[in-house]
Amino acid sequence: MPTNCLCTSVRQLARHITSLYETHLAPHGVSAPQFSLLQRLHLLGPIANLEFATEMGMDKSTLSRGLKPLIAEGWVQTVVMPEGAVIDKRSFGLQLTESGTAKYWATYEAWGAAQAQMQELLGKKLASRLLSTTLDVHQAINHRSAVTQ
Repeated sequence: MPTNCLCTSVRQLARHITSLYETHLAPHGVSAPQFSLLQRLHLLGPIANLEFATEMGMDKSTLSRGLKPLIAEGWVQTVVMPEGAVIDKRSFGLQLTESGTAKYWATYEAWGAAQAQMQELLGKKLASRLLSTTLDVHQAINHRSAVTQ
């Protein structure tokens, strides 16, 4: 049922999209949120944990809970950050291990199939608008947060 509540609407949409991605990623033993972490670490690592939490739009404890199984699997490791990259005493670096990089590439094709299916369901124009709108919303929220802090 349609709603005029932004939170409900966005969360419902996220569940539908996540479900499609989960179907493709599950045979590889990776959930959609885990793939997101692997993908971003592949692109950004090594990166300080606090900076990574910000990049992921998560608080530190949510990120820690999400990383715990990836570290246990040996896909992510903590590393010492260079002197200038240390944010505070609680910061440490994160990066993919060799097996984490292998897991990322092993699941990348499944992610690509999910992307293709979602684009087919939405059509290229709507898929592009959704990505563009998502970026605009992130920028507006981040700008607003920066102004009010």
